[in-house]
Amino acid sequence: MSVNSQETLDKFTNDMNKSANAFVSNTVSRFNGLDFSVKSLEVVDNVLEEASDFYGEMSEQQRQSLITSVGSYILK
Repeated sequence: MSVNSQETLDKFTNDMNKSANAFVSNTVSRFNGLDFSVKSLEVVDNVLEEASDFYGEMSEQQRQSLITSVGSYILK
Protein backbone atom coordinates (compact mmCIF):
# COMPACT_ATOMS: atom_id res chain seq x y z
CA MET A 1 0.00 0.00 0.00
CA SER A 2 1.42 3.38 -0.93
CA VAL A 3 1.90 6.14 1.63
CA ASN A 4 -0.82 8.21 -0.05
CA SER A 5 -3.24 5.27 0.12
CA GLN A 6 -2.43 4.75 3.80
CA GLU A 7 -3.01 8.45 4.52
CA THR A 8 -6.35 8.29 2.71
CA LEU A 9 -7.33 5.19 4.66
CA ASP A 10 -6.27 6.79 7.95
CA LYS A 11 -8.32 9.92 7.18
CA PHE A 12 -11.33 7.78 6.22
CA THR A 13 -11.02 5.77 9.44
CA ASN A 14 -10.68 8.94 11.50
CA ASP A 15 -13.71 10.49 9.82
CA MET A 16 -15.76 7.34 10.43
CA ASN A 17 -14.78 7.24 14.09
CA LYS A 18 -15.69 10.91 14.53
CA SER A 19 -19.03 10.36 12.82
CA ALA A 20 -19.83 7.28 14.93
CA ASN A 21 -18.92 9.07 18.13
CA ALA A 22 -20.98 12.11 17.11
CA PHE A 23 -23.96 9.80 16.54
CA VAL A 24 -23.62 8.51 20.10
CA SER A 25 -23.18 12.02 21.52
CA ASN A 26 -26.19 13.36 19.63
CA THR A 27 -28.55 10.54 20.58
CA VAL A 28 -27.46 9.42 24.05
CA SER A 29 -29.91 11.76 25.79
CA ARG A 30 -32.86 10.01 24.10
CA PHE A 31 -31.54 6.51 23.48
CA ASN A 32 -29.51 4.60 26.09
CA GLY A 33 -27.30 1.65 25.29
CA LEU A 34 -25.22 2.91 22.36
CA ASP A 35 -21.99 1.16 23.34
CA PHE A 36 -20.89 -0.29 19.97
CA SER A 37 -22.01 -3.78 20.99
CA VAL A 38 -24.10 -6.09 18.84
CA LYS A 39 -26.96 -5.61 21.30
CA SER A 40 -26.81 -1.85 20.73
CA LEU A 41 -27.98 -2.43 17.16
CA GLU A 42 -31.46 -2.77 18.66
CA VAL A 43 -31.07 0.81 19.89
CA VAL A 44 -29.93 1.90 16.42
CA ASP A 45 -33.04 0.25 15.01
CA ASN A 46 -35.14 2.32 17.44
CA VAL A 47 -33.36 5.51 16.38
CA LEU A 48 -34.02 4.72 12.72
CA GLU A 49 -37.63 3.82 13.41
CA GLU A 50 -38.19 7.18 15.07
CA ALA A 51 -36.31 9.02 12.32
CA SER A 52 -38.44 7.33 9.67
CA ASP A 53 -41.43 9.30 10.95
CA PHE A 54 -39.66 12.52 9.95
CA TYR A 55 -37.45 11.37 7.07
CA GLY A 56 -39.67 12.96 4.42
CA GLU A 57 -39.46 16.30 6.20
CA MET A 58 -35.67 16.26 6.55
CA SER A 59 -33.44 18.28 4.27
CA GLU A 60 -31.05 16.39 2.02
CA GLN A 61 -28.20 17.39 4.34
CA GLN A 62 -30.03 16.02 7.39
CA ARG A 63 -30.76 12.76 5.58
CA GLN A 64 -27.15 12.37 4.51
CA SER A 65 -25.95 13.13 8.03
CA LEU A 66 -28.26 10.47 9.47
CA ILE A 67 -27.16 7.90 6.93
CA THR A 68 -23.47 8.68 7.41
CA SER A 69 -23.55 8.71 11.19
CA VAL A 70 -25.60 5.52 11.55
CA GLY A 71 -23.49 3.75 8.93
CA SER A 72 -20.30 4.81 10.70
CA TYR A 73 -21.66 3.58 14.02
CA ILE A 74 -22.54 0.19 12.57
CA LEU A 75 -19.16 -0.20 10.88
CA LYS A 76 -17.20 0.82 13.94
